[in-house]
Amino acid sequence: PEFFYNDKVLAILREIYNSNPKEDIAPYDKAKKHIALHIRRGDVNAVKYPSRWTSDEEYIKLLSKVIDNIKKDGNDNIENYDIHILSEGEPALFKTITNVYPNIKLHLSIDIQQTFHMMVLANVLIMSKSSFCYSAGLINKNKVIANNLVKWWHKPLKTWCII
Repeated sequence: PEFFYNDKVLAILREIYNSNPKEDIAPYDKAKKHIALHIRRGDVNAVKYPSRWTSDEEYIKLLSKVIDNIKKDGNDNIENYDIHILSEGEPALFKTITNVYPNIKLHLSIDIQQTFHMMVLANVLIMSKSSFCYSAGLINKNKVIANNLVKWWHKPLKTWCII
């Protein structure tokens, strides 16, 4: 993908995206850092479009690895982070994850521009198998976790993390 999404192209995409003010459309606590977990649910399930499906258990494992990496790094503290799920559906649909991470913040079926901007600004973006999420990952200058893309048609950039 670097043939198409090289540093020059990414800089242009970011410049275009940032050329218009976004106001304060991302409901992030400015005193915290943010882990955004994009979960594709509204149009996808394990039966319909299984190639785009990632189970809750896989997201829990990924989130656990991200948290472990933050703790191991020693330069930061996980208490400095809020964790957000960006998706569609009802809260009950995410019970498997919220049972493990009860303080996770759900942003379900919110405005698409707000969802996109939250992914762009996230300190850590955990990607789903989604072109929408992939586009936000291209603009995000922080840590992008692309494990879900390894066996998918949009391949991860070399600068993105596989943990």
